[in-house]
Amino acid sequence: MGCNHVETALGYGCSELQIGAALKTLFDSGDIKRNELIIQTKGGISKSTTKEQYRATILEQLDRLGLDYVDLFSVHGANTHDHWYWLYQNPSGENLIEVLRELKAEGKIRFFGFSTHAPAEVTRKLILEGDFDYLNLHHHFCGDYTASGDGETAGNLENVRLANEKDLGV
Repeated sequence: MGCNHVETALGYGCSELQIGAALKTLFDSGDIKRNELIIQTKGGISKSTTKEQYRATILEQLDRLGLDYVDLFSVHGANTHDHWYWLYQNPSGENLIEVLRELKAEGKIRFFGFSTHAPAEVTRKLILEGDFDYLNLHHHFCGDYTASGDGETAGNLENVRLANEKDLGV
């Protein structure tokens, strides 16, 4: 029907398993080839997530989807300054951004980004790090919103402009 982007997430119940079964059926039938789809999944992080756990979880997500790689992987709900710290300055040395960089270098993830409802300043900080290929945020004709509702258009218009300057997909 012309749709080629399939999106799911670890936090969406058993959707990865269900989508994986559907993809297998489609690929096995020959009706659709893997390279004709853009497949995205997302996974969250917490202060107790280690690099080893994060890597294993992402690889399990790929396994549930029945894929060797995903086109897009998002840090799901990068909404607070804590998420930035866990990615970049974790006192334990478990900087989770390293896992995403490694999986991208290995070809398990083609592009990685983040989804967010964060205050504009958190989104801006993540954009400025320069690691991400894209972000998912709420800026559209129905209105903008963030967790705080800060800034003009909740601060998202400014971040869309910044993302454009930094060549991030939105």
